[in-house]
Amino acid sequence: MRVGIDFGTTHTVAAVVDSGNYPVVSFDGVDAWPSAIAANAAGELRFGLDATAVRRDPGWSVLRSFKRLLNDAGPHTEVSLAGRSYRLTELLARFLEQLKDDLQHSA
Repeated sequence: MRVGIDFGTTHTVAAVVDSGNYPVVSFDGVDAWPSAIAANAAGELRFGLDATAVRRDPGWSVLRSFKRLLNDAGPHTEVSLAGRSYRLTELLARFLEQLKDDLQHSA
């Protein structure tokens, strides 16, 4: 499957390449996947729709619009979430891995 990804500040949209057509992928009936990361004190991470699902849970810290952090980021830039430090590059890689998994289940 070939896809195009628009990594937006608040939402990420993916479209499938299909014989000159580019239908947008739907995630649980929604055409956009939140550009969000959530973490809890135990070190569990959630991404996209799973991250926004816990946004009101006090045990979770949610980082929205993390694309803005990339402007001044380097390979060792760290982000603090739920009292833990994470490399921004690691969070971005894990975000994209989860997006890929969700794309494969949606297609």
